[in-house]
Amino acid sequence: MKWLHWFSLAVAVCALVVVGTGALATNHTAQAGSQAAAQHRITAEGLAWLTVIQLVWMLTSAPLRGLAGTSLILAGAEIFLGRSALGAAEQSVIPFYHAVLAQLCFALSVVIAALTSPFWQTPPATIADRGWPSLRGYASLTAILVFLQVILGAAFRHNLLGVMWHIIGALVLALFVLGLAMLLLNQPPEAVPHGNPLRTPAITLLVVAGLQLVLGLNLVSMNGNAKHASAVAVMAVIHTINGALTLAVTTVLMLLARRHARGVV
Repeated sequence: MKWLHWFSLAVAVCALVVVGTGALATNHTAQAGSQAAAQHRITAEGLAWLTVIQLVWMLTSAPLRGLAGTSLILAGAEIFLGRSALGAAEQSVIPFYHAVLAQLCFALSVVIAALTSPFWQTPPATIADRGWPSLRGYASLTAILVFLQVILGAAFRHNLLGVMWHIIGALVLALFVLGLAMLLLNQPPEAVPHGNPLRTPAITLLVVAGLQLVLGLNLVSMNGNAKHASAVAVMAVIHTINGALTLAVTTVLMLLARRHARGVV
């Protein structure tokens, strides 16, 4: 499991690179857009081969076989959409679906890396889930809202929606993320007798989500200014990459909450 964990980390890093090159290729204002498209295809092909090796490796471990099936379905659909997007018309929605599924594939790669980590092989320290709002429910809802925000962002980048929906979603999501982090960080001592295992993930979520909000606000303020075209292009790619990280962090945090939180009878 140790070597599978390190290999899964490498797959996750490669998946994030593919998300970044895809974002750069989508940004038509970037001077390196055509080169990024070629780089995106090369890195995507490399990721496909790494994923095949990872899937075969996961099939040797009974607890991971179900997850391997999910990964196979998502990877297969992503490859199909990627190839279909190459010949798609300019107004086609296929690139949009391809971009959204890429974010899911990256989040799943991070989940696999987390589940194969030494931390996940140790008995979980319990947290007393003391009613409303439920840690499990709140974490799950936040992960769903992050995914919806990812969809809105992809829809904006592919000219399917205006930016206002994405801005409203970001402001609403910021409140949910802040609430979840405060809920996790302010657990009373009696609820976490063995220490709070969700403290570090909660801080990580605050940092990643806060950076995402700052990047988004800067993009909105700079968009349309020809003097900042190059900066906007780079910042848009970073915003997309960090959005993928935000989805991955909230997904892992949701699983951690389900692993550690226990209802109080």
